[in-house]
Amino acid sequence: MIAPSRFTAEAFAGCAAPVSAALHPLSPRELPGGGRKRESAHQPFRVMAMLDFKSSVARKNPIGAIEAFERAFGGADDVELILKCQNGDAAPRLALQMAARAGPKVSVIDAVWPHDEVLALLASCDAFLSLHRAEGFGLAIAEAMQLGVPVITTDWSGSRDFTGGDVALKTPFRMTPALDDQGLYRGQDWADPDVGVAARHLRTPKADPAFAAALAERARCAVAEQLSPAAWFASLPEPLREALEPWRGAASPPSGD
Repeated sequence: MIAPSRFTAEAFAGCAAPVSAALHPLSPRELPGGGRKRESAHQPFRVMAMLDFKSSVARKNPIGAIEAFERAFGGADDVELILKCQNGDAAPRLALQMAARAGPKVSVIDAVWPHDEVLALLASCDAFLSLHRAEGFGLAIAEAMQLGVPVITTDWSGSRDFTGGDVALKTPFRMTPALDDQGLYRGQDWADPDVGVAARHLRTPKADPAFAAALAERARCAVAEQLSPAAWFASLPEPLREALEPWRGAASPPSGD
């Protein structure tokens, strides 16, 4: 069994089949005009968070993102938080609760977009915020880093495999029992990220653009090395590499979140 992170591999420890981790690879991406690109010189400081209502809303923790954003910037006029979500009709009560909690500087986009359009929106942002309670891998975090967008994220679970060192602003947490209104997670513990620390982290890229640019460049270089298709292939168990060698380069890396 091949897992997309060490965290996920550990969850399958004890299975009859051997388990190993091969970090989810990122395909090289070319957006129109290159990587990160603000939409205009007058664009507010833009923060983005993401979720799918068909997944666990509690796990993605959009309310935590809203609270951290509000603590960070209060009533400032030159900021905005975009909650890019989809499939709100799958959990209408939770979608309404999230919309009701969103303040005047929070925009909720509930729509299924082509992936390239999501990436273009992400590339226009000044920070990506993921106060998740657990991630099997953390694809959106990795894609933000690939695009050169500074990342603020919970320092736990799958995303730790590629956010170590000084490539992201990491938020501490305490472990708590998983409470999931959608019933997807029961009898487990997950992270409760420190919203106050996340708020301080959010202020950093706005106050110090040079620091943010250096952070983002380190992150971009890190994922280019650690999450490349070549790195993924090299991390596979040797028998699997030998079996796949004739087809190497003939197919795109696996997709998923």
